[in-house]
Amino acid sequence: MIARDEDGTFSKWAWPGGYPVYHLCADYEPMCADCANDPANPIEVAEGEERMHTGDEQWTLIASEVNWEDAHLYCSHCNQRIESAYAEPEEKPMQGIKFSFDDETLFDGFAAGGTWNGFDNVKVTPQVAAQIDLHFREMAKRGGYGYNDEDDISRIPVGDDGLIDLSGGYATSIITDEEE
Repeated sequence: MIARDEDGTFSKWAWPGGYPVYHLCADYEPMCADCANDPANPIEVAEGEERMHTGDEQWTLIASEVNWEDAHLYCSHCNQRIESAYAEPEEKPMQGIKFSFDDETLFDGFAAGGTWNGFDNVKVTPQVAAQIDLHFREMAKRGGYGYNDEDDISRIPVGDDGLIDLSGGYATSIITDEEE
């Protein structure tokens, strides 16, 4: 069953109880309620027998579940953590690091923890984001790769912690002291 609120939107919280809900896509990846309710996303719903014959599986919801105890459940579309009912992650201070996109130029940042597709999750200050944008523009001028203003990292919203989160979409590698 797909959980919906009275207004027809996909539920973020179970009632009764107020437990955090996530939605399961046909590709068996989790989706947060914010992504499920975003009108820009091509969401489809398939229940019962329809579950076997979906179009785009990454956008087709087949079930809703309460996240009881997975402190590390992330939306497969926006990479935001989906709150759990009983197992919240321990807050650890972020570690200052050096990282690179191309093993050539180093940038200052903070280890966000974990990886995405084998790349390290990092966060940066808005000032460092501007430095990264400049670096990418220079690389594009030298024919390194295509780049335009829409690719600017500084366009990513600043989080509550004052940092820009590059997790879940950038090929970043944390550089250890031995590698510098």
